[in-house]
Amino acid sequence: YEFGGLKIAGISGIIARKRKVRKGVPRKTPDEYLSIAGGLKGKEVDVLLIHETPYLLNLFPFIRDSFSSRTALEAVEIVKPRLVFNGHAHAGGYRIYEFSFGTKYIYIDSSQANKHYVILYTDSMKLKIWRGREAIEQQTL
Repeated sequence: YEFGGLKIAGISGIIARKRKVRKGVPRKTPDEYLSIAGGLKGKEVDVLLIHETPYLLNLFPFIRDSFSSRTALEAVEIVKPRLVFNGHAHAGGYRIYEFSFGTKYIYIDSSQANKHYVILYTDSMKLKIWRGREAIEQQTL
């Protein structure tokens, strides 16, 4: 999708060994997930939205080394968007990581306990991270 001059793409669903829907939430096999990522390769995606947390041990020392987190990481490496967000984790606060190929990853915990969120100002390509009503970080995309 294009919005505000940005190409936005997403890969929905939880990565699981079997493709099914559980409690209304779709699951995708690793092959299906990576096939979708392959279809986005070279499309100059600005923002990629995924559910699973990529396996980034330095950022999340508690992350389980699993096929799902490894598949999410591989998908990011295939698509190489400018920016990636994910759901699925509730690790408190926010974290920022930049891949060697230039993709910026921002983890935001928007739960009621942490109340973090991001605003992307498309006119200046600046990102502001907020906690409640206070801007606490600014980045350029």
